[in-house]
Amino acid sequence: AHPRSMAFNDVDTVLARWGDRWPALIKPEKGGSGARMYLIQSPAELRRLLGRAEQAGPDLWFPDNLLLLQEYFPVDPSRGIVRMEFLGGKLLYAMRVISHGAFNLCPSEVCNPETGESLCAVPEAAPAVPVEFLPYPEVPASAVETGERLMDGGGLDVGGIEYIEAEDGRLVFYDINANSNLRAPIARAFGFDPFERVVDFCWHKLAGKVPLRYDSGSHVPGKGTSNVQIVRALCSTIGGYARVRTDSLRFIEALASRYDCHLDPVRRGGP
Repeated sequence: AHPRSMAFNDVDTVLARWGDRWPALIKPEKGGSGARMYLIQSPAELRRLLGRAEQAGPDLWFPDNLLLLQEYFPVDPSRGIVRMEFLGGKLLYAMRVISHGAFNLCPSEVCNPETGESLCAVPEAAPAVPVEFLPYPEVPASAVETGERLMDGGGLDVGGIEYIEAEDGRLVFYDINANSNLRAPIARAFGFDPFERVVDFCWHKLAGKVPLRYDSGSHVPGKGTSNVQIVRALCSTIGGYARVRTDSLRFIEALASRYDCHLDPVRRGGP
């Protein structure tokens, strides 16, 4: 199942078509880390929110003057949501995420660290209790099968898919991330380093596209290319599979370690 959702740029039109389905969620057309999400209790509250947004400026409507009104499902707060990470279209691991009332459920350790302060690019007031990320080895096979179909239908190699368990027992899939923010402590609970898994995946992807010569502009290694050149090429393309900048350093370190290559130091936070 999936939540009823309507994209809109006119409040009168969406309210005329939405019906009496409250509360509901407002989400931005482009967002992340829970930014600009609101739980709306009534049509009047939606009008007030958008009226304030028009007075304050265009940020809520940024960048395309388009918002999403989405069906809200109450869930057991002690069970939270489930996020499954996929690699090569197959399940890498699953975890439960207990929000404690927060919208920012980004699994990146940059946004929601195990300890210390969040360095998320989209700051928000910290919840009274930090968001919890828990390994979920008991993820139902039916959920994994649905996730695999979604990955295949979207033509995605790598991604994260989230669902909730509705009160009537349905699994409601509400978020498809065409990218992954890997959480190393979760993967370690399953006995592996997730960054090394993605490194190997990228390595084999590039190995199947080896041209006759090395083209430094294409970021694709050719025959006779040294390990260091291949690692540098992977570092140049890794942004397509993982959050760039801070998280990319984890992949670069995994690459150097995995293939015994010496790389020049990379500044933390750099591209």
